[in-house]
Amino acid sequence: MSRENFTPNLLGFGGLMPFFICSAVGYIDAGEWSVRAQTALGAYGAIILTFIGAIHWGRVLTQTAASAWYLWAITPALWAWFALSALPTETALIALLPGFVAAWWVDYRVAGTTLLPAWYVRLRHQLTLGACAALTLGALAPWSG
Repeated sequence: MSRENFTPNLLGFGGLMPFFICSAVGYIDAGEWSVRAQTALGAYGAIILTFIGAIHWGRVLTQTAASAWYLWAITPALWAWFALSALPTETALIALLPGFVAAWWVDYRVAGTTLLPAWYVRLRHQLTLGACAALTLGALAPWSG
């Protein structure tokens, strides 16, 4: 890891902590906290998916970009909003997964180009895997409450 990537890596991996903490609560008998953790897991997943789209929004504001990139930039937020607002929490956790995979795939397709630096996409591989694992674990948890 280079010096320039240290901070994004530190913050990125630190950002996985709420995913795993909330998922873990679903495996312990925590009563009301279990229900809160499940809701928080879905909300955090939606926020992070929206953040991933916002990265592209910021990118297209600073570069000449095709209109399709503006559309893509809002797609993760719309996906997250639908999952969170239209589905029960247990289902929303699973519904967020295709959004994360689609966002990863778009980033992977442009890795190392002038659109996204290669180090960012390598980091995204790991963070997407972590977020998807935590959401899956959370969806499968025997939530109490």
